[in-house]
Amino acid sequence: MDFSKIFPEKIHHAYIIENNNDLIVDDILNYFDKTNFVNKKSLDVFFGKFETFSIEDSLSIRDWYKNKSINEGNKVCVIYASFLSREAQESLLKILEEPTPSNYFIIITPNVSTVIPTLMSRVHYLCLSENQSKEDVLSFVEMSLKERFDFIASFIKENKKEDDSGYLRDRAISFMNELERYYYKEF
Repeated sequence: MDFSKIFPEKIHHAYIIENNNDLIVDDILNYFDKTNFVNKKSLDVFFGKFETFSIEDSLSIRDWYKNKSINEGNKVCVIYASFLSREAQESLLKILEEPTPSNYFIIITPNVSTVIPTLMSRVHYLCLSENQSKEDVLSFVEMSLKERFDFIASFIKENKKEDDSGYLRDRAISFMNELERYYYKEF
């Protein structure tokens, strides 16, 4: 992916990227390292991959954010979260409402429909999604009623996590949003 077309020379202080591939975190950090925006091995970089981004995770980032840059340069926080809890999002708002120079946040999630509107209003939104839900919907609408029930049972089994992280809910919302788009276009 060519990030030079995504991130301008003077980037915005915060982005939410809709993407369901957690490898994008490494790609973004490699791009910033290659362009000398920030050294990806520096303490000025915070990155994490979370199944569920919780209030505790958000508070850790707020603690990291309070510290000054090691090199007097840029600080970059890149988060990939399958699901962001509402409390964690509200905690991040405090940082994003009053950004400081040279501090940048990139939040990557597979489905932005679960992101609160006040957080979305403070970031640049980019959709770089590889939408599996769209493929699922196209096959779902062609199924018989019995096949649809089997699909739903399989969908739940494949996406349910032991920790009740909200991942199943997130995947179901993504699927239902795509199903709604499909029927809206058809009728």
